Amino acid sequence: MGDRANYAIRENGQVELFYSHWGATTIAEDIFWGPPKTEAFIRGSTPADEWLDDVWAQGGIAFDKDRRSLTYYYAE
Repeated sequence: MGDRANYAIRENGQVELFYSHWGATTIAEDIFWGPPKTEAFIRGSTPADEWLDDVWAQGGIAFDKDRRSLTYYYAE
């Protein structure tokens, strides 16, 4: 089992993907402290080659530095 989470950072048109097996339940806390800490947290996660689908991922963060926006979700 797990609380899998997808993370993505878009910067200069390039997207980097990251993954956490246990990160979905703490997403609200992970983004609370703002963009610099959120980016550091995401980059400290496991790099990934693909985005998990909604069957396997219970949460995610899409951090778009180009558009200065962040979107997240958590599915209970």
